Amino acid sequence: MSTAVLFSAPPPPPGTSAPLVGGLTVLERQMRQVRRAGIARVLIVDDGPLDWATLNGDVVVIDPGVVLDDRIVAALALATAPAIATWPAASGRGSERIDAQDMTAGIALYPASLVRDTAASLGDWDLAPTLLRAGLMAGAMRVDMTRLPLFEATLDRDAPLVWAQPDDADGAEKTTAALIAATQPGCRDAPGRWLETPAEDAAVRLLLPLRVPADAVALAAIWLATGSAIAFALGWMWVGLLLALLCGPIAGTEEKLAGVRVERVRVGGDAIEFAPYGWFVAAAAHFAAIGTTTAWPVAALLIGFMLAERIQRGFFRRLTGSTLDLAGTFEARFGLIAARRGTLLWTWLPFALFGAWFAGFVVLAAYATASFFAAQWRTFKRLGTAR
Repeated sequence: MSTAVLFSAPPPPPGTSAPLVGGLTVLERQMRQVRRAGIARVLIVDDGPLDWATLNGDVVVIDPGVVLDDRIVAALALATAPAIATWPAASGRGSERIDAQDMTAGIALYPASLVRDTAASLGDWDLAPTLLRAGLMAGAMRVDMTRLPLFEATLDRDAPLVWAQPDDADGAEKTTAALIAATQPGCRDAPGRWLETPAEDAAVRLLLPLRVPADAVALAAIWLATGSAIAFALGWMWVGLLLALLCGPIAGTEEKLAGVRVERVRVGGDAIEFAPYGWFVAAAAHFAAIGTTTAWPVAALLIGFMLAERIQRGFFRRLTGSTLDLAGTFEARFGLIAARRGTLLWTWLPFALFGAWFAGFVVLAAYATASFFAAQWRTFKRLGTAR
């Protein structure tokens, strides 16, 4: 069984508090990361006497004060011991120089026997740098962080690795900003990119110091989505539309908050992704109730082509390992205006201002139909080119 060895940060100067990164101390963040990587046993150095003789298996050691990208931790947890994460010296990153070529990235994987022997003969030396030298002498493999894949499937984009070792409040603030930026999805429609993103980032900054769990934000999004569907069904169209417009940034805030604080969200899942189908069914039920005979056929077109495009995009991802929006310049621009939650709701808004709710509903159905066939054209073209 693997074990993680972490280090307590030195106490801050009198009258000050330890700088928080993403609303957490660096040690808290490291503990969450190693547990997410499947390491259940964590030892804290400088937190009391430790019984090194009980160590078994491999040991992940993270230097004090180092903020690591989740992918770095996962890569080292899966490596073969001994292994040391490194940055090229020319990169300007790293916590300690190894030689003229490399700096250590502040995380390493050692066999338990090496850690036990080093700790037993430590004397007045510090454990982390002593282990580093012992690992190098034992022929540790160097894992170059610049060679880790940058594509993040959950974000649909290449996301640069986050690495920092902040030692003051200013450094912690810059690192927090980098962590928030690292949670930004790559493929968003125009409203999501230019309207929801700034609101989400501001909300995350507001919530980080409050320790509000991401699950609570996810529940708020679910309640908003449910309230929107009920409002549409009852004919309270403005209430339904405004609640629906709020759902996007609230759900985005939950995802970013969880990413920055290394939290696992236990509620919600894809609820907000599928919420628009419920909204449009509820709206169709209202239109039908007030005598609009074409309400259900229009809703079938709208929802059917939305689902068809979603399935088609999933098919493209399965075949290519990437998303259609990243296939080329045209696809990236088309993704901004494709029929998705944000673009559909904001398209409906001008019709709502003139009270033409059902006319707008018909336009949404036409929009979803055109979007599906445009996506189908680009899917066939890209798959044909790839052969």
